[in-house]
Amino acid sequence: MLNEEKQIKYSKNFIIVCFIAAFIVMAFNWLGGRSNKSGTGIYNNGNGTGDVGAKLQQAIGNQQTINDGIRDSQATVENIGTSIDRSQTAERTAAEAVERAASLVEESGRLAAANTEIIKNIRSRGPAGNWDEDGRREIYQGH
Repeated sequence: MLNEEKQIKYSKNFIIVCFIAAFIVMAFNWLGGRSNKSGTGIYNNGNGTGDVGAKLQQAIGNQQTINDGIRDSQATVENIGTSIDRSQTAERTAAEAVERAASLVEESGRLAAANTEIIKNIRSRGPAGNWDEDGRREIYQGH
């Protein structure tokens, strides 16, 4: 009988301990406990860590946006480099064209001087023209 009384006493104590433990667990959960409301592995301790989790998610999104911007900037820099190379090639081609044009202008100047000399010689022969010295009188007769 003594054993039965001890078992009943231990059973009552066990039930009381279970109720107290259940009450503590419920109170813990009711006051915030370890709920993972943020979805990022940060547990809410009742002091606003849910907000921290949301801000962390926002920071991660911002970082991804920044990384995307950096990649876009690198592509832009490469495009600018290619454009500079093309511009330098065009500049060299233009410089060569200017040099060629300068040589053509110089040659045109020499030709104009030679033409001016020819015209001066023609005018110096007078209206009757002294064409005998160059043997071209028959070509210019009547003119």
